[in-house]
Amino acid sequence: MITCENCGKEQSPGNFCESCGAPLEAQTERTVTDNQTLEKVKQQSSQYWAYAVERIKNPTIALKDGSESFANAVITAILLPLFLSILLYALANNVVQQQMSMFTDGRSLPFFLIVSRLFIFFVILLFTGLIASAISLKIAKNRTSFQMLFTRFSGLQVPYTMVYVVLALLALAGIFSLNLNSFGNNVPMFVLLNVIFVILTVIHPVILTYSHVKQEEHPHAYYMTILSFVINLLILYIFTFVLLDGMLRSLEQMFMW
Repeated sequence: MITCENCGKEQSPGNFCESCGAPLEAQTERTVTDNQTLEKVKQQSSQYWAYAVERIKNPTIALKDGSESFANAVITAILLPLFLSILLYALANNVVQQQMSMFTDGRSLPFFLIVSRLFIFFVILLFTGLIASAISLKIAKNRTSFQMLFTRFSGLQVPYTMVYVVLALLALAGIFSLNLNSFGNNVPMFVLLNVIFVILTVIHPVILTYSHVKQEEHPHAYYMTILSFVINLLILYIFTFVLLDGMLRSLEQMFMW
């Protein structure tokens, strides 16, 4: 059904309005285009859900992903840092709203400024391991393309992406939060988040590298995997102690808005 822009009558798509006779061709074309776009979004959402469920049940499947999974890998690469950023924002904002409201007059932290900067930070941080794997495999003369590595690396991240999505939504709803008055209650959450982060940034790159060098029966698969691990740590060290300082300064200024 479409609504005539001239008289407001709701009717089936056609050439002219049944009530006032105004032309409906442009409206019909827009409706068809909108419906096609909506259908594509629904289809991609359905495909991604099936893709995610498979990798939640068995993440090892991701190590065999091909080019057909690239679009879903891109979605994961966006969702993971995005919802991790939203989670940290929500946790910080809950603390400000509930336990520091006397200093902020009840104002919320600036959502877009904080989330956008955290998003850029985590995109770089989460994919340092992919860069380390790519460098190591290049040294090992492995023929896997960077796009394929990216697809498989993102596939491994799917289960933890879903964890961050759930936690971020719970944090936004105020169900999942920090309690500054009882630090002991926060320990399980800190442990969980840190374990997941280590898996994403350190363990997954090692798994990815070993899988590819082992697949091609490289004579020094062990050393190539260790090399990937060392390169990843070096990149993380440089990134953390050089770029993180600037990031913290920016966030400090925003918290003092």
